[in-house]
Amino acid sequence: MNTYNDNPGQTNPEDYSSEMKDIIRNLHENKTLRRKGARRKLEMHGKKNPQSLVDLLKSKDQKVRWESMKALITLEDESLIPFFLDLLTDDYGDIRWISAEGLILIGRSSIVPTIRRMLEKDDSVFLREGVHHILSKLIIQNERELYDSLLAGLGNTYISGAAVKMHASELLNKLRD
Repeated sequence: MNTYNDNPGQTNPEDYSSEMKDIIRNLHENKTLRRKGARRKLEMHGKKNPQSLVDLLKSKDQKVRWESMKALITLEDESLIPFFLDLLTDDYGDIRWISAEGLILIGRSSIVPTIRRMLEKDDSVFLREGVHHILSKLIIQNERELYDSLLAGLGNTYISGAAVKMHASELLNKLRD
């Protein structure tokens, strides 16, 4: 399984290749076709080297971060699950949302890691919202009853983080059976 560099800090724009600098410049274009072309190039670049898109997420430029996330989720790569889970608590709501969408696009293989994350991390409203969204989209109708207590806890901020973690733990035990 690949792991992706999550070192804190900013990527130095001077370190980008000339091709990447052109892509980034075109992401800021007012002309729609240039922007779309830049996103497509970013997606192709990410297919060859996903780490390059992960590195762009360290940028201070929110447009670059947003476009990098949009390109990353097109990969639908299970090795990105831990990375997307980390971004469910990003400071920027658009990054959190795209991260949740990435997990949804990866599919049902992201359910158990998502629930485990609830047990590992401190209680966060952002994490709860993301997990609720992901599970609501990925569970199928005949599983609803199994997930009901966790979904109810995630959707109600008056329910303590400890109670949500208890529901998550119980659900993981049921899923192992």
